[in-house]
Amino acid sequence: MASETPDLLGMSLYKKTAKHVRDAKQGVQLFNNPAMRKGTEQEPYARAAYEKAHEKMRPAFFVSGDYGCSLDGINEDGSTIIEIKTPFKGRNSDRWRMAADGRITDHDYAQIQHQLMVCKADVAHLWVWDAHSGQAEALEVRPDEDFWARIRDAWDAFWPTLGKRR
Repeated sequence: MASETPDLLGMSLYKKTAKHVRDAKQGVQLFNNPAMRKGTEQEPYARAAYEKAHEKMRPAFFVSGDYGCSLDGINEDGSTIIEIKTPFKGRNSDRWRMAADGRITDHDYAQIQHQLMVCKADVAHLWVWDAHSGQAEALEVRPDEDFWARIRDAWDAFWPTLGKRR
């Protein structure tokens, strides 16, 4: 899944690794912290704000071969997707500041590239949402097929290790 790809590539913002992905695939209970809950709770509001500024989106799930992704939103013709991030500290977060400067974290880039690889959209919008102010920063991300090769290589290296125990 796209949210695990940064971990396999060593790009996790949360210091997660292939071991964490392996644990999850083997059924080890994952934690859910207040920041994660806030992001989940805020997603409908963030999507509504995006729709007001741009176009209607719907959540979706895609599978292409051995790869899958869960999308925060995709437009009607499948050409545009959104990835919503709701930093716990809102506009006081590094993610917000980077987006305001037109930059994207490696973590977010890897996740979005995985999504684009799977769903074949033309463009993705990273929508960094501040729940406190109701404001957002948007970044456009285009498909990067060279990066997709890195994603496939990382997953190809990971799958044979899945049987290994913690």
